[in-house]
Amino acid sequence: MNQPQIVIIILFMSIIAWAMPMIRQANSKLFFYFYTIALADPMVILLANFRVLSSNEILALFTILNFFSLKYIVVNKKIFYALASLMILLYILLLFGPNIYFLHCIAISKFFNLIVFLLYTLRFVAATSRVNIFHLILLFYEITIITKIAILFKNSETTLIYFIVTTLFQVLIAIWFTIFKEDNPKLHLNLRNI
Repeated sequence: MNQPQIVIIILFMSIIAWAMPMIRQANSKLFFYFYTIALADPMVILLANFRVLSSNEILALFTILNFFSLKYIVVNKKIFYALASLMILLYILLLFGPNIYFLHCIAISKFFNLIVFLLYTLRFVAATSRVNIFHLILLFYEITIITKIAILFKNSETTLIYFIVTTLFQVLIAIWFTIFKEDNPKLHLNLRNI
């Protein structure tokens, strides 16, 4: 089996894996977060094949939508909407530039996601004196995406291998999100007992 075939198989595994958390997390605050993740890869395949947009343009659009999906968990809505507006403006400006710059847009959006989840996690810890493992996995997932994009910027011999390994690891994370929901009391670690 050659490398393009391996990438296609892993991509389809990822599509199937990320469809499951979308269903499992229905009626939660993070449903639309998982929904945009589940739709991103299928839309890339569909729209890129019809030459509507490039894969980077589509992924950048979905990462912005993914950021918008976090509006239910942020405290300061004004800062949130200001950042979202800046990302939309950046996206529009990038439509007139080289395609590679969309990776920057994706990285910025994912960094904002990471900040939102970090604040969300710290707020939960401060309010309950507990750590929710669900939140830690969200943070870890966002870090893997940012790292994957950073590796894509390098474009070295190991880029494809790292892409395959991280995508497989993200499939495992998707399975984890399929099993567990945020409100599962088994995921709460009481800091007073540590």
